[in-house]
Amino acid sequence: MILLQTPWTPYTLKDAVSDVIRQALATEVEPIGTVVVLPHADGGPEGAASEEETVAAIGETAKSLKVHLCGSACVKVEDGTAQTIGFLSSPEGTLQLRVPKIMPDLVEGFSDTTANTTEPADFPVAMTGEGQVGILCGEDILSVPITRALVTSGAEVILNPSRERTDALFDIRQKARQARSYENLTYVASTSPSTVSVDGVTAKLPPATSLSEFWGTQVRATGDESFITADIDLESLRRRRQEPMGNLPAIVRMRLYAKGYAEEASNAPPSPTTREGWIAEGRDRVSRVAKSAATDVDRIDRYDVVLG
Repeated sequence: MILLQTPWTPYTLKDAVSDVIRQALATEVEPIGTVVVLPHADGGPEGAASEEETVAAIGETAKSLKVHLCGSACVKVEDGTAQTIGFLSSPEGTLQLRVPKIMPDLVEGFSDTTANTTEPADFPVAMTGEGQVGILCGEDILSVPITRALVTSGAEVILNPSRERTDALFDIRQKARQARSYENLTYVASTSPSTVSVDGVTAKLPPATSLSEFWGTQVRATGDESFITADIDLESLRRRRQEPMGNLPAIVRMRLYAKGYAEEASNAPPSPTTREGWIAEGRDRVSRVAKSAATDVDRIDRYDVVLG
């Protein structure tokens, strides 16, 4: 598996970024069918490309390189709003996965984008030569319930294109990715760009590209290298999943929380589409949590946990 830190856009993917991928593929013994994970695309909601342009660029590049190519981007959707969506293309250039982001852009301090926070999610997976993969964009990997749902849909490898920044919670977010891998007996492949350009200003970002292994170990970028390579040991993973000890996906009784989630979804308003809307929504949620904590009800009907 190849994990890139090279910044990209739908307009640069077929040229300069493809050359970096070719160099990375040259290090593979059998490059055809390799899974290549791009970081979250460069730029912000302003000037975002259309979803059609982004899908076409990823598909054409995957076909020319004969790889499975994954990446996320902030795109303009049909109603004109901006939304982060993860995509996976096959070596034939066909779209295998389209996965909208569920969580808001917490690392960015919220942004003028919407998210599928209150929409039902299918948690689709696709088979590749490196196992059955699913996509969680950005901060979605920090959520214990969201990650567990994708694993129970069949994901053996979670592809996590993101954009990380150094702040007080940076280290714990990286540890959370490692924890998601260990507790779900899965691989978590996270990518983050080495730089980001927004409104014509380019800023350097910390190295946050890694492959978290279900043993509790990580293969990590150590600087601003263009890419890292990592191995997926599917047979060991599948044997480990057959063991009963510490097998949380098999023994956790998730249906205990199904009613609570259903009630929350049925009463949820549409997700905000602006930064101001997300901030207001966050304050409202904090207020509701404080009120519920003050009641005498001891029933826990949801497992709402985000680490990081």
